[in-house]
Amino acid sequence: MKALVARLLFGRRARRALTAARADLASAGTEAAVVRRAAVARGRRRPLVLRGVARALDALLTEEEEPRRCLPRAVALFGEARALGHEPRLVLGVRKAGDAVESHAWLECDGALLLEDPATPSRFEVVARLPR
Repeated sequence: MKALVARLLFGRRARRALTAARADLASAGTEAAVVRRAAVARGRRRPLVLRGVARALDALLTEEEEPRRCLPRAVALFGEARALGHEPRLVLGVRKAGDAVESHAWLECDGALLLEDPATPSRFEVVARLPR
């Protein structure tokens, strides 16, 4: 139910943020995409709107069956968090899983995880916090 309401209220905003994040990631890379969003002027702090946009993004990515959705989600949310008056940091982490290496991206907002499993930071070795 929360996802449906979020899509109705914030779906367009979430779609624009996701489209821009994907374009920047494809053309400029992760760090440049974050730097572009860090340049967004901070607006009035609106935590409920940020949560709504985050839920709408999750619903969009689930609907599209995006296999590696954490990075586009985190980059899109970074810009939205900044525009909504928060101090976001995009965190990149890695871990060894058998013979493979897994990566994950998540957002810390005002020093706390944003809609992320609280155990995530302990499961991954942090390799970068952006912007630096």
